[in-house]
Amino acid sequence: MITRLHIENFKSLEDFHLPSEPGATLAPLTVLVGLNGSGKSTLLQALDFIGQLVSGKVNAWLAAREWQPSDLQTAWKRNKQTILISVTWLDKDHGPIEWEARYNLQQEKCTYESVRLPEIGKKLMIFEGQVLKIANSNFELKTAISGATILFEGSVLSVLTLADVHPALASLKNGLLGLKSLELLSPHLMRKRAKSANDIGSGGEKLSAFLSSLNSDDLSGLSRQLRAFYPHLESLTVKSLKAGWKNLVLKEDYSPSSEFGASHVNDGLLRVVGILAQAYAKHSVVLFDEIENGVNQQIVGQLMDFLLELSSERQVLITTHSPLILNFLPDDKAREGVIFLYKNKRGATEAKRFFDLTRVTWKMDGLGPGEAFVDTDLTALSAELADKDGGEA
Repeated sequence: MITRLHIENFKSLEDFHLPSEPGATLAPLTVLVGLNGSGKSTLLQALDFIGQLVSGKVNAWLAAREWQPSDLQTAWKRNKQTILISVTWLDKDHGPIEWEARYNLQQEKCTYESVRLPEIGKKLMIFEGQVLKIANSNFELKTAISGATILFEGSVLSVLTLADVHPALASLKNGLLGLKSLELLSPHLMRKRAKSANDIGSGGEKLSAFLSSLNSDDLSGLSRQLRAFYPHLESLTVKSLKAGWKNLVLKEDYSPSSEFGASHVNDGLLRVVGILAQAYAKHSVVLFDEIENGVNQQIVGQLMDFLLELSSERQVLITTHSPLILNFLPDDKAREGVIFLYKNKRGATEAKRFFDLTRVTWKMDGLGPGEAFVDTDLTALSAELADKDGGEA
């Protein structure tokens, strides 16, 4: 899982640290809160960008969003052509692994990268001046490629063969490849028929194909989970159509029973299906934007129970404006995982642990996390933090 992130010159993330507190680490379930425009979606985009760097698909990612590389720059630093990135990945066998990269917006690739194990000070990889050096299992750095023959897009990790490298380096690459952003999740796209897929797609457009790839036990398990949200659901199946297309079909147990395709499924149900499907995907980190969208408040508790369980297996980051979402977090999880984003006087996004703020923390003695959230004037809090330029309020 990602324990720390530092990124410079990415949209409103001018010089951004997450968490900002020295020695703190990200929680398995991290909840981002803040005013509209504070940078919550931008942070998810930055994490998605990192995953695309490692997969070597940055240009396709930009094209899908109808962005140019220059759109990624911090608005008031247009003369800077480099995005700086530092990610600490926690591996259960090797401890923290730190990846640093400099992405050049004109060259559309990283011009410098290094990977190291900070606890023992050993380098696992260094790429500089078109020379790539990789460590073997004995931490011996050897030149793998040199000269202009290294052709890649994004990160040199995208062309790194995992055979004969230190296992910690392989773990880092696989972990960052597993970043999955669902901040573009759209019921409109989820209604589409699709062909083969290994996940539901960035907007959910491959949902039916992904569900078709599940074995019968997993699909039955998903149906059981979904019935906890919608008791009248009898079954969830995928029908194969001509030319390999797949279509999602749901059946309700009313008398007489009714069967209908995805084009007739309500938005909230489709979003819940997409969220629940992440239990069967192989992503290491899952990102959801405004998790409560389209979800009836009566099932918010079940949704949070699911996300808490999911976060025991993989890292989950969500954004929300809903106090209900926070109220279903245990107090310790809320203190550890709720991050408040705001903008400083320059318009740059900053982060603070919400329930560590003096203005908020005492409220937890008598209120639930969601109630303390509602009882806090976020506009005043943002202004106060901005006035102190990152100080504590």
